Amino acid sequence: MAAKKRKKRTGFLPKLILFVFVAYATGILISNQIKINRLEADTAALDDLIATESMKKAQLEQVLSAEIDDDYVTKEAQNQGYAAPNERVFVDISGS
Repeated sequence: MAAKKRKKRTGFLPKLILFVFVAYATGILISNQIKINRLEADTAALDDLIATESMKKAQLEQVLSAEIDDDYVTKEAQNQGYAAPNERVFVDISGS
């Protein structure tokens, strides 16, 4: 007669330890993926902000490199609320 081989059954504790390890590793992977997605979104938002600020910088550099004329200075001063000496500024408060 051939000897029957008995299967060695693993106990409950090794299975529990393996399950806990797999659950922990899965949780860590999911947590890290959520962090990566959030950081990628933050990076995209910062890239947009950098592009916007670069355009503003280019415009300001263009203004700085341009020759300053009196009409431009006068217009910007009036937009800022300044007036020339002895100049009267009238403000319409009628609401229309």
